[in-house]
Amino acid sequence: MKRFFESAVVRGADTIASELLKIPGVVLMENAGRGAAEVILEKYPEAANVLILCGPGNNGGDGFVAARHLKIHGCKPNVLATAETAAYKGDAFIMARAAENCGVPITVSKKLNDAELSEMIRGADLIVDALLGTGATGAPRGEAERLIRLCSDAKKIAALDIPSGLDPDSGLAGAVAIRAQITTTFLAMKKGFETPAAKEYCGEVIVCNIGVPPELVLPSP
Repeated sequence: MKRFFESAVVRGADTIASELLKIPGVVLMENAGRGAAEVILEKYPEAANVLILCGPGNNGGDGFVAARHLKIHGCKPNVLATAETAAYKGDAFIMARAAENCGVPITVSKKLNDAELSEMIRGADLIVDALLGTGATGAPRGEAERLIRLCSDAKKIAALDIPSGLDPDSGLAGAVAIRAQITTTFLAMKKGFETPAAKEYCGEVIVCNIGVPPELVLPSP
């Protein structure tokens, strides 16, 4: 039987993994991004040109890792980032620099107009949504909102952890949200995924192992 957890509980599990199990956050992020890339390669073997949308937080960090691993496996990833690499913090900054150093092209979205962004989106075989994770609150805004809106007609989207704009606990989406065909969620199913309303945004949900036994960091049934 599938178990569903509130997003705060899953975020707390990351803290437990880091502080009690001594698994650094950057290792968890590496495992998450690599696992997501493996799912993408399995589900979209024909996708050569992959456009990864990276937001300003840890979800964006997962996207940078996925981009690097897609490159390793022969894809041609391009990243659209909502911020300059130097603006990222912590583990996300490390992964942004790693992707950059490994030759992944990174473009800052605010430097392009809507027409230029739309051309990039249309030219991709697959869009990977790594804009907003479970820690985001309220409706998407700024560059994240713009990129979500411009992806409204994209036919193939894979979301990392949750589709951006979807509330991970209620399963409800606002006026602007990603509609993914596949969602690779990390460690555990989020509570909102249990609701019928979330299905049209999440598509198929695949739980990705991040290198931590779930029973060690999540509450017992």
